[in-house]
Amino acid sequence: MIGRRAHSPISLAGWPLFLAAILLAAVSFSYSIVLALFFFLVLLILLYLFRDPWRSIPADPLAIVAPVDGLIIEIAKMNNPQTAHLDQRITIELSPAGAYAVHSTTEGKITTLSRNAPDIENRGKNMTALSIVVRTDEGDNVVLVVHRGHFGYYPRCYHYTGERVGQGRRLSYIPFGRRVDVYVPDTARLNAKVGDQTIAAESILAHFVH
Repeated sequence: MIGRRAHSPISLAGWPLFLAAILLAAVSFSYSIVLALFFFLVLLILLYLFRDPWRSIPADPLAIVAPVDGLIIEIAKMNNPQTAHLDQRITIELSPAGAYAVHSTTEGKITTLSRNAPDIENRGKNMTALSIVVRTDEGDNVVLVVHRGHFGYYPRCYHYTGERVGQGRRLSYIPFGRRVDVYVPDTARLNAKVGDQTIAAESILAHFVH
């Protein structure tokens, strides 16, 4: 059975920034109402950016759903960095105003979790990415590579190797995220194309073929 975590509409990852904005608004109130209102506006913007809305997961067990809100900028066949298989890589650029939660594309078990995967986009800059391999009960592997966000933010992961996750469930969080790569089996039937907008845990990228 897959354990369910309580859903919060606001990500816990944003709380340090929320508290900082509240503190600055409170301190500045004694000196300038305008400055206090500015920090209050910053707080509202942060609450919006770190929102984590409930998702309506499709009732389709063979579907591979989008992990993030964003735009598909590339689909290509290439070697999977974790499995060494020739897979289809779907690259999604996160929406600047989108939610930053990363969701599982399929139901299965986490077989590999690497917090030091090479960030191809920043090769040569000593940057690393988060790589998560989820294996389905049928033996299919889907690999997520979550690249660092803007301002150097590193993705957080809520799960561990060997843990079972459900389709569309939250896996990770990347504040001010930039890009996520999804490696699906070469045999998977694609439902998405370059230029498509994606909604995390709702948009279907592909289907497993058995």
